Amino acid sequence: MRPTPLIESGRIAAGGKDNVCKAIITMTQLSTLAYSHAAPHASGLATCIGVYSKAINLLTESGGLLTLHDATHGLSAAGWLLADADFHTIGRKIQPQSIVRLSAEGLESDGFLLRRAGRRLNLRLNASARPLHAERLRSVLCHLPKETGLYGPLHRLAAAPLSAELKRIVALFSQSLCGQRVDWSSYIGMGPGLTPSSDDVLVGMLAAAYGYTPSAHALRRCPLFAHAQPLERLTTHVSCAYLHHAGKGYFSTPLRRAVFALRQNGRDMAAVARLLSHGHTSGADTLLGVWLGATAIEQLPSGFSL
Repeated sequence: MRPTPLIESGRIAAGGKDNVCKAIITMTQLSTLAYSHAAPHASGLATCIGVYSKAINLLTESGGLLTLHDATHGLSAAGWLLADADFHTIGRKIQPQSIVRLSAEGLESDGFLLRRAGRRLNLRLNASARPLHAERLRSVLCHLPKETGLYGPLHRLAAAPLSAELKRIVALFSQSLCGQRVDWSSYIGMGPGLTPSSDDVLVGMLAAAYGYTPSAHALRRCPLFAHAQPLERLTTHVSCAYLHHAGKGYFSTPLRRAVFALRQNGRDMAAVARLLSHGHTSGADTLLGVWLGATAIEQLPSGFSL
């Protein structure tokens, strides 16, 4: 969508006199293509905390994250989706530490108005009566040399028995699904980056669990991070938001599509490849988490049910 100039007229008083002049303000008006229903929508101020090639992150007064996404990269549960040209227009007009105004209409700053428009998307992952098959996921990972943030390349991880650390994470996840008290604090915020590797792994594990009806019900009864320290104390603002939404069953469109493809035995490898393209290691870490989550579900006791 091309920027549309909006001309407004106003009066400016000069030197306390009655002289009046007209100030012509040109504002660029843009509209989103779509937006997540879980993204922040309360009126107030927000601060830009990062401008990147495919995302612009804003922190609201209440601590919520709102991300403006380039349409070529997909939509997160905390996001609004913009056409590529519009995203880059906004990126030229907003800088880190810039203050913007949120309202029912959209987002406004000096020089532009971004209207919240288009499709309102519910990004809750649809659960299936059948879980992801861990061994099939392993066979997919065996062909992916993409490097993870903490554990080495995917294909080597899939070709060898799980390390003691990964076995421990799988066991704790199974315990959590069974309703046992598990404090995940020490596993959150590990690794460098805007979304630390350990957090991406947990998001992937949650996607595997929310994709299976019995484990999705278990997580709604006993949220994964119920016994952890507040997430905002443990990790970055962006990762905190991703974990918060994942803990409730909401995931980005690339992850949702990859999970759906993996349900179909990995026939749509393009969806998996798109997920792997995210971040330096985020996609690989998330995919590792999906496999570990599926492994944890297969280790649940036979009596595990709704």
